[in-house]
Amino acid sequence: MAMVFESAELPADAFLAQVVRKHAARIAGIPEELYGTPFSTDVRNFINDANVETITFGPSEPNQPHTFNESIEIDEMVKCTKVLLLTAHEFLM
Repeated sequence: MAMVFESAELPADAFLAQVVRKHAARIAGIPEELYGTPFSTDVRNFINDANVETITFGPSEPNQPHTFNESIEIDEMVKCTKVLLLTAHEFLM
């Protein structure tokens, strides 16, 4: 049985996406260009059902989560944590 989930999208000027992209570029060298994920997540429920700005963000390659032998480099985890802390700090200021 195949399940189909609706897509979800934030406006390009969404504050959360701008802040995370800025910090991810500075800390991890991730390009600031917008892009979507090629898979479904519960992000769609926050955006579509609750109208909450939400993004998919984290360490690892997009094709690795929940796979056999999934792994995350320690350096990726450290960078991701720094980006999330800086993002939280900016939201709380």
